[in-house]
Amino acid sequence: MYIQVHILYTGGVYTSSPVNDDKLHKLLAESNSRGPSQVILMTDFNHPDIDWNTKTAEKGMYHRSQLFPDAVRDA
Repeated sequence: MYIQVHILYTGGVYTSSPVNDDKLHKLLAESNSRGPSQVILMTDFNHPDIDWNTKTAEKGMYHRSQLFPDAVRDA
């Protein structure tokens, strides 16, 4: 007998401050550390300067808008 288990994490997130950004980045890292899973995050992440085609932000590599696509990529 073979049983395959799939885990799907879903969440609605609003990043209104750098403190919330840090919590979101930790949540992404934690979801990755639990093993194979699928993560769906839904809402307005309040980062209009992110170019999702290049996964970069216009404001520079240490701005909070760039830290978010970095966290998504690393998750």
